[in-house]
Amino acid sequence: MKRINSVEVLLAGNPVGELVASRQGIYFAYHPHWVAEGFNLSPLNMGFTTQPQKALDPLLFAGLPGAFADSLPDGWGMLLSR
Repeated sequence: MKRINSVEVLLAGNPVGELVASRQGIYFAYHPHWVAEGFNLSPLNMGFTTQPQKALDPLLFAGLPGAFADSLPDGWGMLLSR
């Protein structure tokens, strides 16, 4: 099985950025076109830049930027996955 460690983030078919998991944590970088014409998906949790960045508070949302944390299972789902 091929291991996936990055995910391209799209909105209505337009590239927003890329999430990348590494040994150092989860990073997100906005696509240059999105920075030029889009908006910050998580203004309280990350900067609006094309540079790879970690969430400002790695203890919140399992280290994901807040905009992507809604894709995580809720408390009950976490219990079931153990």
